Amino acid sequence: MDNRCTFFAQNMVTLQFSNRQVYFQCLTMFPQFPQDQTEAAALYATAQEYEAKRDYTAAILHFKIVAAYYKKQGIHDLYVRSLIHLSFNYHDSLQEALNRQVLRKAIGYARHYLGEASTLLGALYLNVATYYQKQHQFRLLCKYAKQAVKIYELPSNFPLKGDAILAYQSVGNAAVNLGDYATAAIYYEKALLVPQLSTYNRLVVYYELGNLNFKQGLFEKASRYYQKVDELISQHFYSADHVATMLNGYAVFLNQKGDYVTALSYSKRALQALKDFLQVAMHPNYAPIFNTMGSSYLHLGDLDKALSCFKQLRQVAQKPIYIMYVWGNLASIFHHKKQYAKAIYYAKRAISWAVLHRSEISTYKNMLANVYQTIASCYFFWGKYEWAIGGHQKLLAYHLSVHEHNVKAAQSCINIANCYEKLQNYDQVIAYCQQALQILQCGNTESSLIAPTLPPSVDNSYLLEALSAKARFLLTLYQKDQQIAHLQSALAHYLRTDELIDRMRQSFRSEGSKLHLAGQVKTVYEKGIETALLLHANS
Repeated sequence: MDNRCTFFAQNMVTLQFSNRQVYFQCLTMFPQFPQDQTEAAALYATAQEYEAKRDYTAAILHFKIVAAYYKKQGIHDLYVRSLIHLSFNYHDSLQEALNRQVLRKAIGYARHYLGEASTLLGALYLNVATYYQKQHQFRLLCKYAKQAVKIYELPSNFPLKGDAILAYQSVGNAAVNLGDYATAAIYYEKALLVPQLSTYNRLVVYYELGNLNFKQGLFEKASRYYQKVDELISQHFYSADHVATMLNGYAVFLNQKGDYVTALSYSKRALQALKDFLQVAMHPNYAPIFNTMGSSYLHLGDLDKALSCFKQLRQVAQKPIYIMYVWGNLASIFHHKKQYAKAIYYAKRAISWAVLHRSEISTYKNMLANVYQTIASCYFFWGKYEWAIGGHQKLLAYHLSVHEHNVKAAQSCINIANCYEKLQNYDQVIAYCQQALQILQCGNTESSLIAPTLPPSVDNSYLLEALSAKARFLLTLYQKDQQIAHLQSALAHYLRTDELIDRMRQSFRSEGSKLHLAGQVKTVYEKGIETALLLHANS
């Protein structure tokens, strides 16, 4: 008891106990101060048990005692390990000020007694990185995670262990948030090469690589990684909340790809998995899934079901990002209903909300781009083409700043071309169509009259929109100037569009999506036949 009381008295200030009742409650929790390493090891194990049970108060008290023993005995590595556990418990119990104090002390001690090559020092840098991740300070997160990587990659620390995987992922996550996608890809790929990478961690890295390529508009690479995620989920059982996140992420990607029915099936799977896990009818964690399902229904033209999903999203939305989604989605629905004034009202509401909460919305700029596109589209249908062009040109510049082959940049080009068609400026129409095809990495785009070659593997709806739009513009141009070269080029583009449609149909995973695609391209085939008949009549 004397040792306990002495230790407690020496640490009263650090432990921050301010009254006698708390003092005696905590005093009863103190075990005997270790007399030897066997007792210290037993106490360390007990502290870990409290940690596993999330009894942070007990875990912190026990780790403090065992840390004091190891420091007194000069057992440097175990002292640092105890401080690492203290840091974890302070972090998990939201005591970040104490977490910072412990980390500073531990880093200084580890560098002095264990050396710059110590993997324990690497673990401490990772703890600091975790702290900055929670604070959304991504530059500092990247800095400390990279310091951990340098330590783990030293020849003396091979083969790489599990902490190296976390370090690579932390750098990758920080780089994504900083918009440095090239760096993020490098570090995610490094994580895949770690020999001890578990199946679950492989699944997580594949998912992050899928998201990374999706954000850059690189649909083919994203599709390959998402399919690996789907395969691993099908082969193994994992925590349902993680599974739901990944299934819904895949659904978001499929929506952008145009495979809406398949996307809907994945988001429904995600919702069911999460409901089975949480066992409640409504929960804030359902928010991203309701958003994805609503988007699928919106693209399929089922506005009532889309509105129902967005209303459910409003019920459960707590994070600012999902409340912004609500206003942005309502803007999209009223746009589809041709109620453009209401659409612009909700779009501006989404923008105001995003500006107010931009520090809490990591995808702030990308989300604003989607809302501004709705506004520019409303101006187009209102007949205010110059305003629409200005809006779409700003969006084009933003999307190209993200990646030179961003498919959303191609969509902006087509939207601008549509505006110039209304203004009967066909030189600009064709120029923006060409730019869209170049962004989508088609071959033979030097001449505007030659139908481009399709990329080796492509199955996204953006290229379909670009090719069919250019074919339609060429047909319209022929009707204006009666130049047979424009008619021949229009037919060549329709034939290339037919080739693309066939590829897309083969890549879709559900019959429903294939049927929906058939409905979408009906006009394309009608115009293609009209073009062929006109060319036949003129030959």
